[in-house]
Amino acid sequence: MSSILSSIRGTSIQILIVIVIMIVLFYTFGVIGVRLYGVTAPVRFAGLEWAFLSLAQIMVGDAYGEIIRNVVQNNPSGWIYFTVVTVMFTFVVVNLFIGVVVGSIQSAVNRDESKFKEQSTDAMKEMLKRLDQIEKTLRKK
Repeated sequence: MSSILSSIRGTSIQILIVIVIMIVLFYTFGVIGVRLYGVTAPVRFAGLEWAFLSLAQIMVGDAYGEIIRNVVQNNPSGWIYFTVVTVMFTFVVVNLFIGVVVGSIQSAVNRDESKFKEQSTDAMKEMLKRLDQIEKTLRKK
């Protein structure tokens, strides 16, 4: 567990980069949503804060159908926006985040394996030295 936590601490820059990418995507798609659907779907896209909330709900899958239904009823081409948002957030951003965490865990596992190999190699060398000493003492007798 300590190696996992240390590896996650070591990837703080990568996680920060993914968070910045998420903020840029939220802002971009939030502005687009307010501009396109602010008048026709004011409950979900009245302002940037409501657009952020709607995008967060889309990203985690909460009330996905309700949000889309509210927009697409008044704007039939709204499915294009939501398809792009879903692909960008769900697949790209979440996979980036998961990739960073899994990559850090894999590097921690690799570090632990190399430490174990070093320790086992040192132990084997020590055992060989002892066996040589035993052999020398037996030959002397």
